[in-house]
Amino acid sequence: MANNVDTIEWSEDETTLKELGNHATFPCVVKVTEGFYSHQDVSTFSCGDLLKIDSFESVEKVKANFVRLSERSSTRKGVRRSVYRGIPGEFSIPLSYKGAVKILPANGVHYIYSNITDVIEDRPRYLQVIEAVSFKAMDSVVHLKHGDILEGLAVITSKKASKASTRYLKCLHNLQDTIHVPSSLVGQFRVLTDEDEYSLQEVIDKFPLPQIVQFGEILSREVVSDDILEAFGNLDSFEGKMSLNHVYSEDVLVGHYKAVEQNQNESESKFIKRSAFVLPLSNPELSEVSVQYPMYLDSQDYNFFIARNFSQTPKGSEVMDGSLYVEFTKKAQMRFSSEGEKKCPPPRPPRKKTKPVAMVSAVQRPPQPDPVSSMPSIPPPRKQVSQTKTRDEKVEWNILPVYKNTPSSTSPDKTNAGQKSVGDDDDDDGVGEYVEIDDLVLEPKASTTGGVKPFSELTVEELQDVFKQCKMSSLAKICGKEAYDGKIFSVFSKENLQSKPFRLKPPDLMKLDRIKEGWRPSHTK
Repeated sequence: MANNVDTIEWSEDETTLKELGNHATFPCVVKVTEGFYSHQDVSTFSCGDLLKIDSFESVEKVKANFVRLSERSSTRKGVRRSVYRGIPGEFSIPLSYKGAVKILPANGVHYIYSNITDVIEDRPRYLQVIEAVSFKAMDSVVHLKHGDILEGLAVITSKKASKASTRYLKCLHNLQDTIHVPSSLVGQFRVLTDEDEYSLQEVIDKFPLPQIVQFGEILSREVVSDDILEAFGNLDSFEGKMSLNHVYSEDVLVGHYKAVEQNQNESESKFIKRSAFVLPLSNPELSEVSVQYPMYLDSQDYNFFIARNFSQTPKGSEVMDGSLYVEFTKKAQMRFSSEGEKKCPPPRPPRKKTKPVAMVSAVQRPPQPDPVSSMPSIPPPRKQVSQTKTRDEKVEWNILPVYKNTPSSTSPDKTNAGQKSVGDDDDDDGVGEYVEIDDLVLEPKASTTGGVKPFSELTVEELQDVFKQCKMSSLAKICGKEAYDGKIFSVFSKENLQSKPFRLKPPDLMKLDRIKEGWRPSHTK
């Protein structure tokens, strides 16, 4: 065989993947002697397939299940509230998952707690004091007024020699002073929305489980990474509301997989495309897979076979939950690649007398003249565009009117407006003639320096940018719709901002005051 697999001396005894670590050291290549068949090709092993086990990893995951907000139910006091109820079907998410989540209050937003003991149990992030109350903290007397904001930080237990231990809720009072509220305090505290985003690891570190979270929009986008193990933590996207229940560790095998394909004459076989995989050892289906391991890992034939057929998979614990993952592509933005650059697969005997569709799609046309080169005011084209062999007529037809109507002046606003009128087809934008500019480049950069323009002098557009930068998108929309600039917006009173159409909450009012003083959010680069 061309791959020299026959020259490797395999063990006479067979073992399972779960017990492989007792017989061989990693990394090593094993040959499947008894496979497992599934209706999905990605989780099927056949006799003769090769697995290169690169590493044994212990991965931290969190068990979760989806939840829905049930209809309001009555309590003994006649107060109606909402409750999140779990949907059957528990699954796992690795803590290395890069998506951001928001914390949702266990009893829904605007729920009112009557004592701090229940607050410590559920740990909502923000509370608003409804009724004024006073209490004795660890070393002083604290007065809470109506409308004060409490941000829960941690739970502290104080032990005294003469008294039993007392639990305190460590809070940030009105985003300024740190106070300790005893669990025995009784009052009225309304839950406020937490607009901050956290990673799964941050949720585990800062809050007790279970916690209700909601994944953000970023999770529906494709996450690409050059690190195969990091990418496994982002292969799937999660949307909706779910309950994070408990953290556990799972042992997995990480490596590469090569399936063997028998030729039609059955005189020889060859190995097809290599794929990456992650095998959780807790999967009961793995007990059905038996393998043989090489007797001599230092032999010349074995090392030559490894160098020719496999590449080293990076070690790490950033892997994704599931029985098996294959066909992972590390190249980003595949939709921009040209068909002329794709390598055609080796010829294979046809199954039926059908037309060779792949050959038809690979027909090359003469390259079309590049119209962008004659327009110095427009960014240079992508390299892939000159080699694109399909859909040239459509792209060329769309961009010709832009050149005809584009003025000789190179105004950024007018150029952007012309580019926007090219078409609404997202796929055409992916193949377009212009250099792709990241959205982050177009957004105004956050600045916390002193040279901030006075709030009352901001134009409508500048005011919209400031509100978007400070995560107050609703205000940005209202300013754009009603043409409010900084001078008009400065005359609104607190009562105006709390009513329609603004409906700002106390935390938003505090943030707005800081914005008027020149505050802008800072981000770690």
